[in-house]
Amino acid sequence: MVTEGVLAVYKPLFMARGKELLKPDHIITPEEYIEYSDDHKLYNQLGGNHKGDRMFESVKVKYEAGLQH
Repeated sequence: MVTEGVLAVYKPLFMARGKELLKPDHIITPEEYIEYSDDHKLYNQLGGNHKGDRMFESVKVKYEAGLQH
């Protein structure tokens, strides 16, 4: 039950951070990507769903695309 409570608080923060990183004018730094990747691992350990996985994948794609430039 505690894990579910932590996830209930953590999930909106995780999703909001992903939306910030995905803003068109934002360039994701390596430090931000590492931190968000660590947050994604925690999200999954808490039992997060696939919506968070999709958010992380979108951030990952944007970050990797930025490395190509």
